[in-house]
Amino acid sequence: MKINVMKIGATINANNGSILTDEINVVTKMLADCGHDVHYHTTRTRNMIPLPHATFHDLAEVTDQSFNDYDALIVFNGNANFYGGQEARGDLMAYKFINKSTCPVFYFLTDWLLPLQQLWSNVEKKQVQYHWERQYTKDEIEVVREDIIMISQIYNMETLQAKYLDKRGINYADIIYFPLQDFIIHEYQPIAKVDQQDRWLDLIYGGTFRGGHRQDKMIEYYFNYPEDIKVQMFGNIKPEHFNKRKTLDMRFPDFISKKVKHREFFDRMQTAKATVTISDKLYEGSAISNRTNESIIGNVVSFIDRGYDPEMRIFRDTILRKFNYVDKKEDVIARLKYLNDNPAVFDEIIQRQYEDATGKMSKEQYYKSFVNIIESKLENRKVEEIQWFQN
Repeated sequence: MKINVMKIGATINANNGSILTDEINVVTKMLADCGHDVHYHTTRTRNMIPLPHATFHDLAEVTDQSFNDYDALIVFNGNANFYGGQEARGDLMAYKFINKSTCPVFYFLTDWLLPLQQLWSNVEKKQVQYHWERQYTKDEIEVVREDIIMISQIYNMETLQAKYLDKRGINYADIIYFPLQDFIIHEYQPIAKVDQQDRWLDLIYGGTFRGGHRQDKMIEYYFNYPEDIKVQMFGNIKPEHFNKRKTLDMRFPDFISKKVKHREFFDRMQTAKATVTISDKLYEGSAISNRTNESIIGNVVSFIDRGYDPEMRIFRDTILRKFNYVDKKEDVIARLKYLNDNPAVFDEIIQRQYEDATGKMSKEQYYKSFVNIIESKLENRKVEEIQWFQN
């Protein structure tokens, strides 16, 4: 089958070293390895490197025929941003493909905050106010089709539907869970392990502030440690992000407020012995992010805030379930001390984490389970069309 892949909110470029590109790259790879002809549309950039498993198409060269040329369209979630009133042609083109494609449409949701949402009222105003070169019509931008299938990294469908989807004005034909976060285990090779005694930090966290959605958990698990425990936060996180009333008289972690490329993330993580996986409140008991698999590949002891994963979905190993899940800062302090006093245990935990993660499903099974979602829905579509024609 001929399958088109698009992304809202960013260009698709194998050169940018981001988790977003890695997610799209692995989806195209899974489809291509299972025999499908994969294409993608994005804006051409100066330093662009094409994805290795799919055929690139420049959005500037889209014609009416383009909308009828595929057996399926997969759109990755993202924010459509009109910076300074700019047109955001790439994002609006994704909406045109959603509306005008004659094939089934799949929307891939990896983040609570990025469901497909209606844009027409915003576009209608901005294209007049800012004198856009192109003028869009309601039928091109407003999503009215009700046959879109969501592939969701969020496993708690009821919460997803009630808190987010019902408010976005899009009706889905079906929502199917797929653990996209596990591609990290199957696609990334573990980096060379740094011995515990050569790691100068005890605890580390890398990422963004996410608009304060994780502020309370960050404070709970990364602030106010004893002076003999070295803690660092890196990435797009700054001390001034945190509410002064909540952090009054607390000992702050060290901050390196500099964006780190995704592939450099792992080397930075191995400067520490451990990390604590925390989440937005909405993720608790509802979704598993990429973070734990990243720390496993990065050879860091992966403590899990129990509120984030109350069902213990991340680890099946009984020792990891007992040692890695924590309820409060004091649990982390006690386990860090135990690791310092028992270096052999540190090595054992690192090994058990990797074995547990890779033992859930083989790479071939993982690929096939995803491709089956697409193939089964397309097969059902064909059956429905035949039945309609016969009737």
